[in-house]
Amino acid sequence: MKKVLCGNEMDRMPDWAFRIMAFMFNVSDFIKSPDSRLKPFNIREGQTVVDWGCGTGRYLKSASGRVGDKGIVYGVDIHPLAVESARRIIEKHHLKNVTPPAHRWENCRHPSSDSRPDLCPGYVPYGS
Repeated sequence: MKKVLCGNEMDRMPDWAFRIMAFMFNVSDFIKSPDSRLKPFNIREGQTVVDWGCGTGRYLKSASGRVGDKGIVYGVDIHPLAVESARRIIEKHHLKNVTPPAHRWENCRHPSSDSRPDLCPGYVPYGS
């Protein structure tokens, strides 16, 4: 199906697919909040958390609140629409402990961090 819809050289999902995914996440988040999906990860104050494949940035606000002022949250995603969406959430909610999303982990260096995350959930199943 990927070959038919996107061709062989796809390194990320097409923009139209990202927009559909974002819509589905908005519907899903209305039913079950991102905060409740993060509870099983037991994120604590002062931790460094990487949201690997942050997508729309739906977990950034909740993770930011959980790690508090002493913690750091990184968002990483290869899709330009994901990076832009996450940046908007950071700005809208004034998330001071969330670094601007990057396309690669190597671009996620914070001066006060030893660069080793405490938690990298990476993927929270859509239906959980």
